[in-house]
Amino acid sequence: GSFNIGPTDKTGRDLRAKGRLQYVGKPYLQFAESGEFFMKAGADAPENLLAYSDFDGDFASDGHKDHFVKTWEPHVKDWQAGDPTWQNGKGKGLIGAMNYLASKGMNAFSFLPMNIAGDDQNVFPYISYDVYDRMDVSKLDQWEIIFEHADRHGMFLHFKTSEVENQGLLDNGDLGVQRKLYYRELIARFGHHLALNWNIGEENGKWLAQHPTPFQTTTQRLACAQYFYDNDPYQHHIVIHNGQPFYDLLGPESKYTGLSIQTNREDFANVHSAVLKWRKLSLETGKNWANAVDEPGDHRYAVVPDDVDPDHDDARQNALWGALMAGAWGIEWYFGYEHRESDLTLQDWRSRDNMWSQSFHALKFFSENKIPFWDMEPMDELTSDPNDYVFARKGDVYVIYQKSGIKDVAKIPGVNGVFEITWYNPRSGEYEVRGEELIANVGLTIGTPPMDHQQDWVLLARKKFSDVFSGRDFSGWYLYLRDRPRNDDPKNVFQVSDQMLHISGEEFGYMMTEKIYSNFYLKLEFKWGDKKWPPRLNQKRDSGICYHVPEGTTDKIWPKSLECQIQEGDVGDIWLIDSTTVRMTNGLRTQPKNFQRIVKMRDAEKPNGEWNTVEVISIDGHNRHIVNGVLVAESFEASEREGRILIQSEGAEVFYRDIQIKEL
Repeated sequence: GSFNIGPTDKTGRDLRAKGRLQYVGKPYLQFAESGEFFMKAGADAPENLLAYSDFDGDFASDGHKDHFVKTWEPHVKDWQAGDPTWQNGKGKGLIGAMNYLASKGMNAFSFLPMNIAGDDQNVFPYISYDVYDRMDVSKLDQWEIIFEHADRHGMFLHFKTSEVENQGLLDNGDLGVQRKLYYRELIARFGHHLALNWNIGEENGKWLAQHPTPFQTTTQRLACAQYFYDNDPYQHHIVIHNGQPFYDLLGPESKYTGLSIQTNREDFANVHSAVLKWRKLSLETGKNWANAVDEPGDHRYAVVPDDVDPDHDDARQNALWGALMAGAWGIEWYFGYEHRESDLTLQDWRSRDNMWSQSFHALKFFSENKIPFWDMEPMDELTSDPNDYVFARKGDVYVIYQKSGIKDVAKIPGVNGVFEITWYNPRSGEYEVRGEELIANVGLTIGTPPMDHQQDWVLLARKKFSDVFSGRDFSGWYLYLRDRPRNDDPKNVFQVSDQMLHISGEEFGYMMTEKIYSNFYLKLEFKWGDKKWPPRLNQKRDSGICYHVPEGTTDKIWPKSLECQIQEGDVGDIWLIDSTTVRMTNGLRTQPKNFQRIVKMRDAEKPNGEWNTVEVISIDGHNRHIVNGVLVAESFEASEREGRILIQSEGAEVFYRDIQIKEL
């Protein structure tokens, strides 16, 4: 037989609109199809989410802590017509719970698929509590119904494969027959889901004074990650939870790709520092981990119900924004044992409705404002207030989180140009000031929040673009066509029309900036015309943006530079011209050649006749090519880091408009 593969018809939250979520050597995971980077917020509790009475099996009556088994009755009302069920209407409670969490804008939840000998003891893939080599395929099929529904609602699946009490249950912690069977079953049945991570263990390693089962050693912890790496064909993110500190798992040889960070303070005050610490250590030891905070707070309280603390000030300030502003790729909320609806007893996620809202406000801020968080760094040292969190792409975009209390006047040192200022209320999700312009001259003084000065606020300062092409004439540029002197264009290959640059393509050449740029952010739009010219009549339409053309370079086709390719089907490719070299994303350095192509990672261009947006960001030898909002190519440590910028005429008619730049 045969089948056809075509573009997805899914939209919105549905993960099938985005592709597989992948670890790409950065602090954030990226969807393979859409190219967007992922920031999560969701539920870490209850850990026994799958202890559900509607699932098959005898776990609900086997005498092992049966009082923890859930009905998820409060969420039956959230089930909707057309949602899945099984066995004549079973499953509505847990399906409804997924619906509720998604309706609050959350996009992640975690669970233990096996908690034999643990706190709950009602969740396991086996036919019974004491059998470790026979899987309950009916129950596992019902789990799959839940996970498929979660995919359609954009939910990340956090598989916590063990907990502290049972880390040594299978094969005494080794990779024996029992553990391999367990891991292989998880991979085979659930590895196809688009957004998940394998967590080797919650509170893993030497953690307790006396362990109910043997604690896993460094060798065993590394071996478990290696096993998922070797056997998961989808190469999902592999993490581990503390427990034992992570020092023994650092380094490029380890197959861990990130951490699931737990903290231990009731006020969440050590979340920010913990994320900063492990982000820094992973980089210093040769592997850029993607770290999330998956159990903030202490075991007794953490996020308490809304009727105990409706404002959640500590959780919002110290945990939620503390994590995100330190570079965590997300947060999952844990609920302590001292209150109703706890980590084991919860059946109603509405008990923390206000916390879900505040978490969504944070996700919304980054999404609505198109904050390039994947390309930003924690820079708390930039402001004078020690309570501020600062997250920035230096010279371009700054997010400053000001915690409640007396605040210093917000200042950003060392910047120049015009900045747009936004003040955002993280408690309500509302903007109080948006788009106010301020001029920076060796620093930007912004002031204090517009109201409620004692409350916490989020400040966004983003440098404005300036026109590098006026849309009226070629001021600031010169023209060069092959075998002609500068600015000699008798065929009007380059023309200005309706504030657009119209390039006929009839002769090879370029228009080049008179100004030299080092660190910059270039943004423009282009679309193809109809005409093509020899010698490219039967070839793809072609143009390009070359940058870092060294000062003093002789005009020729083509001068030493890096190029962001503008060519049908290849927009965003990197070309290295005249012995320019870079380090590629695989870590290897290119060798000097006259012309060398680095193929883009993904395709994001639109069909002929439509306008495409192209961005080139170059900072200290680190270059990014972004097409229609998607990072498609990236290189590092470029040999050329300063020079002019040119736009090519290369045998095809093409139009450019809104050519803008900001120096960083």
